[in-house]
Amino acid sequence: MNTLLRIGLFVLLIGSGGTTANSQSDKQPGYVGSMACSSCHERETSAWKKPHHANAWKLPSEDTVDRDFDNAEFAHKGKTSRFYSNEDDFFIETSDFIDAPMTFKVAGVAGFSPLQQYLIETEQGRLQSFDVVWDQEKKTWYHPYPAQKLKPEDGCHWSSPYKNWNARCAECHSAGIKENYSLSDRRYNSTQAEINVGCEACHGPGENHLSWTRKPGQKMKSTFSGHYDKGFTIGISGSDPQIAIEQCAARHSRRESFQDFSPVTGTPFHDSYRLALLRDGLYHPDGQILEEVYVYGSFLLSKMHDIGVRCSNCQDPHGSRLQAKENSVCTQCHSQIGNSGFPTLIAKLYDDRSHHFHEPGTEGAQCVSCHMIERDDMGIDGKRDHSFRVPRPDLSKKI
Repeated sequence: MNTLLRIGLFVLLIGSGGTTANSQSDKQPGYVGSMACSSCHERETSAWKKPHHANAWKLPSEDTVDRDFDNAEFAHKGKTSRFYSNEDDFFIETSDFIDAPMTFKVAGVAGFSPLQQYLIETEQGRLQSFDVVWDQEKKTWYHPYPAQKLKPEDGCHWSSPYKNWNARCAECHSAGIKENYSLSDRRYNSTQAEINVGCEACHGPGENHLSWTRKPGQKMKSTFSGHYDKGFTIGISGSDPQIAIEQCAARHSRRESFQDFSPVTGTPFHDSYRLALLRDGLYHPDGQILEEVYVYGSFLLSKMHDIGVRCSNCQDPHGSRLQAKENSVCTQCHSQIGNSGFPTLIAKLYDDRSHHFHEPGTEGAQCVSCHMIERDDMGIDGKRDHSFRVPRPDLSKKI
């Protein structure tokens, strides 16, 4: 049986299991917003506010736009774009559009680091991701695909369906979104509960949980069919790692949605999405990542997934930061002591010259340099391969 078929069968098997309790057909509680969680969950809220999740999608303002919108110009393949502001609003004038030049008001800000991308409304309700983006580190404009020279009629042009925010991006950058696309007039009237990856994006709608908190000390059964005792639509902290992994996968995967709305948190991943598996252009022949696959597909190929490692073993789910610094995130399991949670691991010395053959403290001595090869997405956004492959010198970054 070839590798692609084996992976496909595996996905079908794990997708058919009842990993969560809720049903899409049941009445669901309402969203209350992340700030409703902050008074009881101060530590988690403080960690969440700083990095990527809380800044996945913002409205444009003096605080969120890390600009140069001071009449800056950027030219690419004969097309010029100008960025300027007027009081509290930000604008992009570009010749890279039908009937150009055209001026658009910035309607949204996507991303936090290392780049920031700007959303513009090309027609009522339709948001598009503009292809000239802001490098947060170098503080300059750049084009993430410098070799491309696309006409506005091309399906991959920034103004075309492939770069449409409503259908292709917003679901991963928000909570409770509904595309609300009308076929008759070909327009979007999208809505969302929150325009960033807030608490309810991962824990589910919070209305019934707030009801539970008003009766302290009681184990109140959810008033919604199939929900957990604390009123949530998912039980992330349970013994089944697949529930938590699939919740991360809902935003960290390359996939196609079966619906035109974001499924209620806790819905099994493979009931809602078709995962992009091993195919040319996305993966190398040996399974290492080639294109942006957003982690989950490559993680399914790893031994770590097979033995029950979940995303939060390595990364803080609220702060989006590693649970430890540098090699320590790996040696919490891969060491002479080992980890009782994963008894099949071979306990031995890994973080040593005898294993990595490099001077301690150098880039070559970092576990990720060989076992999590980095690829650049959008020119500067480094993504690491989560299949944790045996090192391939011909594909590895030169050290």
